[in-house]
Amino acid sequence: MARRVIFVLVLVAVASPAGAGEQAAIEQRFLAGLEALAAGDSGDAIRSFQAILAEDPTLHRVRLELARAYFVAEDWAAARREFVAVLSADIPDAVRANILRVLRQIDVRRGWSWTLDGGLRGGPSVPRRTRDEIDLNIGGQPLRFRLDPVETPDFGVFVQGSLERRQPFATLADGQTLSAIARVSGGADLFEGTGDFDEVGVGADLQLQVAWATTTATFGPTMRRRWFGGVRRDDAVGLGAFAEHRTPSGRVWFGRTDWSAIHDHLNANRSGDLYTVQAGLGQPLAARSLVIGSFGAGRFDADAAFERYRFVAGRVSAQTQLRGGWAPELTLAASHVVYDDTAPLFFEPRRDTALSVDVRLEQRNWFIGPFSPFVEGGYTRTFGNIELYDTFDWRYRAGLRRAF
Repeated sequence: MARRVIFVLVLVAVASPAGAGEQAAIEQRFLAGLEALAAGDSGDAIRSFQAILAEDPTLHRVRLELARAYFVAEDWAAARREFVAVLSADIPDAVRANILRVLRQIDVRRGWSWTLDGGLRGGPSVPRRTRDEIDLNIGGQPLRFRLDPVETPDFGVFVQGSLERRQPFATLADGQTLSAIARVSGGADLFEGTGDFDEVGVGADLQLQVAWATTTATFGPTMRRRWFGGVRRDDAVGLGAFAEHRTPSGRVWFGRTDWSAIHDHLNANRSGDLYTVQAGLGQPLAARSLVIGSFGAGRFDADAAFERYRFVAGRVSAQTQLRGGWAPELTLAASHVVYDDTAPLFFEPRRDTALSVDVRLEQRNWFIGPFSPFVEGGYTRTFGNIELYDTFDWRYRAGLRRAF
């Protein structure tokens, strides 16, 4: 009887009432999800709740149970996403307070977590030039040269994942929790052919986190290494700091700053120090959508003056969940880069403006074991004042991501 009372609360949250037959089907799935969750079978619970939301993504009380199922499954990113979405709904203050407490539990959790996705990818492995003729500075005079087009493979496979360990170790007098976070990550883009354009990267982070009731801050060292075509490309060692603050409505303010010392093994002129800052805002909407905007700036102090640059960048993304379990996401980004000095053979310092659009579509109601399918694609157009750097790039990927 208690579960049926809970289900009545779910139906109250529906904007448009369903027919009796549809209500009965929803009730059956909902009770099946609750029973699976009570039995510790978070996978079946996630499938049941996602099936309901595929019919009506506005049922925020079902979404709350879905968030709880992800929490039990230790899929922390998905649990956070669904809990934050519910905060934008019209819910009782007591429920809102409980969600904020659970979000803090996610921040200060103890244990392991992992991510994994992979599949097929397409698009050129390096950006394509818009034209193959370029004016070069030879003895102070412009001479027109024709460059041979770069033949690159357009098809391959990708895989990426991470493994993380969190360990709370102290609670301060004012209630803040101190945690240590260790994370390793890696990814690879492997193209058809000889492997000359394959890219592989690995990284590691060690962070100290301080968690308040609705605010978290982290600080610690970062390490990265990349290979291109089987050759070691560059290494980066640095420090990073990140902070975010959540409001009761689910709005998130965040900021980060990073410093990295980069050693380029292919071109010593491109070794140097990279400094970046970023600030942004995330806003959940209608208990099923999220809009995130950010703005950043930075400077790269390379060993060679003509490789030093400063940049500004902005990014806006919007994601939602539709009927059928489809979850589209649109991302728009722009950046402007200005180099300090003129490189050899050119007449002026390089300036680039890049505009990009990316679209991602997840299917959250189809499961292959613990994985769900997704497709994504994007296009970038870089407008350069020097012909060599006036480029375009397109890409697409289709694969599976860890769903729980």
